[in-house]
Amino acid sequence: HSELTKISMQGIDEEALCSDGSAAAFYWRPAISSDPVMKRTWLIYLDGGGWCASFDGSAGEDDCLRRPQRLTSSTRWPDAKNLSGIFDSSSSPVGQGNLVFIGYCSNDAHMGDRDVTVNKTTMLFRGWRIVRSVVRHLQQKGLQQGDLVVFGGGSAGAR
Repeated sequence: HSELTKISMQGIDEEALCSDGSAAAFYWRPAISSDPVMKRTWLIYLDGGGWCASFDGSAGEDDCLRRPQRLTSSTRWPDAKNLSGIFDSSSSPVGQGNLVFIGYCSNDAHMGDRDVTVNKTTMLFRGWRIVRSVVRHLQQKGLQQGDLVVFGGGSAGAR
């Protein structure tokens, strides 16, 4: 397992917002290995969760206004996340490198940068902006040209 700490995008990019307007967030743990190669290894993982397909109720759970709060807001996300699998520091080939888990709250498969208003309800679709802003912030934390970046995700984060 590896414990990653939540970093809010508030104060980093004021436009990197979840669908409900709350500040997006990501989880990060710096490299724990003294190996210079691992210090320059980055796992960036995009969380999944489907996407919204309509505003009129015709899409059931995928209706934009019926999505679970964990997929539309970061306000209840925990301050830390314990992750295993590819994040595991004892068994993953990248587990001792820099670990990044970008939470999913934009309902757009991490691709959007626009707002939609229907019946006086506005939803923000800022996934692309969130990912771009996180990567720019990681550059301030040491990500640089020539580093090994393993970039992937699950579900809507894996498209």
